[in-house]
Amino acid sequence: MSRRLIYSSIVFLVSALWLSALEIHFKPQAIDGYRFQVWSSDDLMSSIPSSQLRKTPFKSLLYQKFHPPLFDGIRAFITQFYKDSSPKDLKVKVDECLYVLWIIIYGLIAAILFYWAAAALNLGWASLVVFIWIFHPAPIFYGTLLEPTFLSSILLLLLTWHLSSLKPKHLIAISVLSALLFYSRPTFQWYFLLIVAAVMFLRKYSRKQLAIYLGLMALLVGPFMVKQYYFFGTTDSTVVGGYHRLGLLWYYPTEEEIRNYRGEVTLPHYPEDADKYTVNGYQNKDVAIDNLALTKLATDRMKSHTTESLRGVLKSFKQNWAAFWLPSIVYTNHTITDRLPWADYYNKIFGYRKFLALLMLSMIIWVYRTRKDFIFHVAPSLPIFFFIGISLLANRYHWTEAVRYKFTVEPLLYLLCTTQIFWLAIQTYQKWIRSQA
Repeated sequence: MSRRLIYSSIVFLVSALWLSALEIHFKPQAIDGYRFQVWSSDDLMSSIPSSQLRKTPFKSLLYQKFHPPLFDGIRAFITQFYKDSSPKDLKVKVDECLYVLWIIIYGLIAAILFYWAAAALNLGWASLVVFIWIFHPAPIFYGTLLEPTFLSSILLLLLTWHLSSLKPKHLIAISVLSALLFYSRPTFQWYFLLIVAAVMFLRKYSRKQLAIYLGLMALLVGPFMVKQYYFFGTTDSTVVGGYHRLGLLWYYPTEEEIRNYRGEVTLPHYPEDADKYTVNGYQNKDVAIDNLALTKLATDRMKSHTTESLRGVLKSFKQNWAAFWLPSIVYTNHTITDRLPWADYYNKIFGYRKFLALLMLSMIIWVYRTRKDFIFHVAPSLPIFFFIGISLLANRYHWTEAVRYKFTVEPLLYLLCTTQIFWLAIQTYQKWIRSQA
């Protein structure tokens, strides 16, 4: 076992213990004695109640239409270990198990950042990278937030790491991680898989390997898309895309327009008993009909009023851009991060224009270092740029969660900043030493 792997294991353990200690310390101030933010995983617009997941796990996940099923699949798995708990106690137990899983993911993210930074710099500088990271309020915040952002964050981190490797043996890992990302949140639709395929092409994977990847995607994702289209009339992994498309354009349709477009929608294969398995006001047939009606309305609006629609898109972009670069912890009140004495210092560095300036400087250094084979080296970052682009166009009128979406890529952005700026510091110091000699 290499020294880098041994130290990474230590980083995992220390990081997991650190987050556990924070949770234990702040638990007396937690909501209902255990939660560090207002809502439970049961309370999300996109989630199915844990009591229903325990009762009918397979059918509930089959008919889950608001959000891809990975997060609820994990919750459904947890519920099977608490068959005798009351619905109220079950909700608490599921949340507490998620906290444990998130602690493990927190440790894994820190270990991966250390391992990667050690390869780019050395063990000493990698230790500084991870030391700054584990005190960063953002991973503490999302590592104790009962929703799927933390899950998609580690999946994208792992995918990018495997895409950056020069070893073809990572093909299976890339395929599995791509599928898991597809099932983790609606931002990763089927066209995200084509972005990954493009990265593999630019990284000089063979035609056979590309064919294997696309074949595995068809096998792992294809049946789900067929199911979505058969039941709900869309290949998307969510049925709220129509709301977002209209919100992106900032067009408010009249009741008559909505009624007319809804009248054109038919869902002949919609399971009549589906709604009783999801038990969520946002997961019913009306929402599925609205999705198709509003999607077509938004498409027609873009065609007939292109200039006005583009103005709406620009307005959305400006709003989301401003929100995206806010400190990640401003998403909601939080028992732990609201009380960290160093949170404001981190927010000033990793939020607003300073963080953007650091990123720009880091990218300039990165481009300079990889200029001899730039396309080959920059290719693994394409999924990151894709995700950021989608996040900047994912609002529904004034409603935007760009600041939450940012954390999905924040570990990667942090790694880029620290490794490139520390590399510059090392080079500058070594040059100074040589000049003194």
